[in-house]
Amino acid sequence: MNPTFINSFAETYFKTGATPFNYQMGWNAGAHHRNRVLTKMRQCGADWFFSLEALSDALTTGRNQIFLGCSENHSSTNHAYITALLNQVGPELQKHVSSMSDYCLKLTNGAHIYFVDPESHCAALHGNVYASEYAWADAPKSMIALAKSLSMHSRYHRTFYTTPSPTPEAWTEHKKLIAGNTTCSMIFTADDAAASGAVFFDDEWLNDMKKEFSAEQWQMLFMCEWPQAAQELQA
Repeated sequence: MNPTFINSFAETYFKTGATPFNYQMGWNAGAHHRNRVLTKMRQCGADWFFSLEALSDALTTGRNQIFLGCSENHSSTNHAYITALLNQVGPELQKHVSSMSDYCLKLTNGAHIYFVDPESHCAALHGNVYASEYAWADAPKSMIALAKSLSMHSRYHRTFYTTPSPTPEAWTEHKKLIAGNTTCSMIFTADDAAASGAVFFDDEWLNDMKKEFSAEQWQMLFMCEWPQAAQELQA
């Protein structure tokens, strides 16, 4: 299994400067593992980056990609990002697209990029899987099982990325995911964002954001702390 780095793709196709932040490129390095688990703060560009990564991989390798959203129409976010990336570059990249619908984008090299949710009839699909916000799904265990079933072949990898949630089932399944020997587990917090040098985040932003949430919300949504972990320590 050889996941594709996107540096050459960005240099080749993205003449308009739409390149990832350095911290996002660090997530790409984790794609060399069978399972990649990213626990992240809200609004850090994960959907955009993984849309770019999947499109790059599909164009370069011909492998299928599957965006599995946590609820109905959730993967439409990835669909919108990929559509915007294609439109941004124009004919140079659009010539590689043979057809596009809300459900599937087909490339001329045979790769398909699917956009599904836990209720979709998608058992026959196969590809690299991106399971977005699995901790917020109605049934995190079932969503994770579906993601694994769609990426059984050795040439595929799975990416599970989410902000922590207060759901006990999500916490249990998260612990199982990061315990695997073939798993790369990553965390990206608000402190990491402020220290990254990215234009969207700085110390002033950090202080302002803290005022808009309760301490409990801040720790869960922006510091990537699972509420259940603290409860287990206190037990």
